[in-house]
Amino acid sequence: MNTEHMVYVEPTWKLHSAYESLIRHPPDGYRFEAERGRESAAIKAAGRFALTHSLLYTLDRVVSVYLLKSCWNALKRPPAGTKFTYSIGHLVLRNEPWVLDLPCEHVTNVLGGFRYFKRFRGLVNRVLTAHNCRKIIVSIDAGRKALEATLGPDLAEKTDVVYWAVPKKEFAKSFNDSKVKLLFVNSGNIPGQFHAKGGKEALEAFFLLRQRYPYVEMVVRSDVPGPMRRRCEQIEGLRIIDKVVPWEELEREFMTADIFLLPAHHTPMTAFLDAMSYELPVVTTDAWGNPEIVEDGTTGLLVHDSGVASHYEKMLPRCFVPPSGSPEYRDIVASTNPQIVQELVEKLSLLIENAELRRRLGRAGREAVENGRFSIQQRNSTLKRVLDEAISLGEAKEYSAATRS
Repeated sequence: MNTEHMVYVEPTWKLHSAYESLIRHPPDGYRFEAERGRESAAIKAAGRFALTHSLLYTLDRVVSVYLLKSCWNALKRPPAGTKFTYSIGHLVLRNEPWVLDLPCEHVTNVLGGFRYFKRFRGLVNRVLTAHNCRKIIVSIDAGRKALEATLGPDLAEKTDVVYWAVPKKEFAKSFNDSKVKLLFVNSGNIPGQFHAKGGKEALEAFFLLRQRYPYVEMVVRSDVPGPMRRRCEQIEGLRIIDKVVPWEELEREFMTADIFLLPAHHTPMTAFLDAMSYELPVVTTDAWGNPEIVEDGTTGLLVHDSGVASHYEKMLPRCFVPPSGSPEYRDIVASTNPQIVQELVEKLSLLIENAELRRRLGRAGREAVENGRFSIQQRNSTLKRVLDEAISLGEAKEYSAATRS
């Protein structure tokens, strides 16, 4: 008789949609459960409003809100029958076995970013090297390299790469050869990410492309800062969606788009995988783990992000969204990178002029999601091995303690 192990999923804040998929489609032998009580309902409701995120950013200037959440969670207990806790992006301070999942992020984000890492580095190291922390899971190899560069090889040996997955989409891609539609998707309710997602460069590239190709259109689902917004209002073929919309409405934008444009200065992995699942070629930068997700010339096209290249090569602990306030982020906000704009125009022109190329890249991306390394079956195979090892580590220590006694 097969044993089904219950895993308690503990998000830092609102449960990300990628983990909803994990709960619905877990690895064999495992059942994932997340808290569904009043606290999680309140967090989910509050997360819909930009004001909530602004308040958290303001509070984080005084104290690490991630560490506060870890302390608050220490007062709670996981449900009865839990084999171990599956923490999404924060430290578990309770005396129990747990696994840390770092989604596309630097290890410093267990504290919300670099701001508090120097002060609490010792705490992070002690908690992660302790036996209770059985495994560390990262969704890109860049995250594993960054962890090793920041905290040393011992923790890197505890770390495994498990690529995210999204469910395959049951639809037949249709094409309209009379136009080419670009799609840029940013968070509809989390403020301050427009610049980090490469919004300025994306729009500047579109302004130039529109002069060359009058049949090119663009849909932007994002907040857009005032001066840029006023310029956008004068450009034909550009539509901005600056509020949260039902998923069905956003899905129609994915299904009717031809190219997914997101020249981000970090790695918004779910956005890339969603685009690939809708058979869209992805155009983005080579920053952070982007080349791991978007294979240049196979599932999309990459442009070089010279502004952050040296930072990422050194795997330095910085964060490119508020409230980090890093020099790199301030430079990104203050100016538009002309090199990225020029390369975007060149790469997008290739796709605009060659329908077969963009369709070939789109089909390859969809295949990677449905049957390749970003498929649910591949994720579950890798994750099952990692979780089985986490359980074996605990059983080995229990057996050793029993023999000694």
